[in-house]
Amino acid sequence: MNILVIEDEKIISNAITRVLTSSGHNVHTLNDGFNVISKIQEINPSMVFLDVKMPGRSGLDVLKEIKEFSKNIKVVMMSGYTSPENIETAVKLGANDFLKKPFDDIFELQRIVERNL
Repeated sequence: MNILVIEDEKIISNAITRVLTSSGHNVHTLNDGFNVISKIQEINPSMVFLDVKMPGRSGLDVLKEIKEFSKNIKVVMMSGYTSPENIETAVKLGANDFLKKPFDDIFELQRIVERNL
């Protein structure tokens, strides 16, 4: 499965990439919320892991853009700021799951992918 990770923190992006690649997935990354649709058109991901807070562009804005482009792409939001408002807004915009950072169990990523296949 092609997976896109949009995360501005390189250490988190690398950890996600390692875990999902070890499960046999093709993982592509962006470090900001710009040029997302062109990357999606290029790699055709089934799933996107998307950080809520990034410099320059909100992950919630990116989520909205992704869902307007394709309702079929599963989007998992990630944030260290898991306020009920953020989670509620993300769900309303079409997020399929929400992960709290830092991850308690990095292998939860694999379970989320399997749940959303």
